[in-house]
Amino acid sequence: MIRNLHISNFKRFQDTHFDLGRLTVLTGANGSGKTSLIHSLLLLQRADNEPRPSTVALNDDDGLQLGEGADVLNWEAHTSEITFEYQTGSGDHSCWKFGIPDERTLHLPLVEAPGQATEVLSDKNRRFTYVSADRLGPRDVLGASSVSTEDLGVGCHGQFVAQVLAVLGRHEVPEGRRTLSPNGDIQLHDLLHQTEWWTRRIVRPIEIQAERFPNSMITRLRFKTPGIRGEWTRPPNMGYGVSYALPLIVAGLVAPPNGLLIVENPEAHLHPAGQSEIGRFLGRIAATGVQVIAETHSDHVLNGIRHAAADFAHPLDSEDTEIIFFLPEGDSRGIFLNLKISRSGSLDGWPRGFFDQIDQDLRALADLQRRQGR
Repeated sequence: MIRNLHISNFKRFQDTHFDLGRLTVLTGANGSGKTSLIHSLLLLQRADNEPRPSTVALNDDDGLQLGEGADVLNWEAHTSEITFEYQTGSGDHSCWKFGIPDERTLHLPLVEAPGQATEVLSDKNRRFTYVSADRLGPRDVLGASSVSTEDLGVGCHGQFVAQVLAVLGRHEVPEGRRTLSPNGDIQLHDLLHQTEWWTRRIVRPIEIQAERFPNSMITRLRFKTPGIRGEWTRPPNMGYGVSYALPLIVAGLVAPPNGLLIVENPEAHLHPAGQSEIGRFLGRIAATGVQVIAETHSDHVLNGIRHAAADFAHPLDSEDTEIIFFLPEGDSRGIFLNLKISRSGSLDGWPRGFFDQIDQDLRALADLQRRQGR
């Protein structure tokens, strides 16, 4: 796993160090750097291949949309190079440098890189998974990927989630992620049943049917409410919550130990109770050895993660949690603040602007009510 990340001259980060944990939460103001940190990891992942590429595209169809050279170079940079350095939990250090030949460039030359590809950023065997905030909504049919079964993932938009369930649905998930059946006496080992179990907790009770059609690159999902007779339902008739949560659930369940899972806006289209539950889910996945980086604006997701940290049945060490609270530009406190979650689920601080909007709204409402009473 990546323990420390040092970014120089990339977007907002002129010379910035980040500590990353087994579970890292990115939160804070809009446009303050959360997505830029994720983009830095995506850019490194594109470069970390064998044979080593000479240039890396700034834009692709897998979630990397960085624009042109002028869009990625820090406005106070004194050089036309962007540098990324990271250190893993085992102490290995890697340094990467990208050149920016001109402001309009769409590809960055790779100036310096480690001698060989590193496992921490490899997308082989689903070790690196990114699920974007821009996930597909309900679709009658989905596509299919031509990669090997061992490398097959849900895709950054969730576009291959039906294929993953169709191909791997009967495969066992890692032991620490297995949960009991609703009556509590049967352990559900396979991916399909585990996906249904977590979807029940996060969205609603559901049965899932995933198919890939022969001689085509077409897949589809169908849903049904357990215990109710009738036809299988198309995703557009099931609502957005299922379609948005399903790729996150499947990606977490199939991520290998020591893999890296990056998710954006896990709370999208979920009821507050579901947002809290998906926070618990991400904490559970991190506790089984996957490094999870989650970008969120939801205090419910945060509270679910805090609950996971305090869950003695599936312990997540407090030393393995990091909250990076990004601050608006011009804030005197800097670019971000670091917070930790204790073993009891408590936070070691609650700075101004950190999920305190409900307190501000209630105070304003109380003030309005007092004025009306006069």
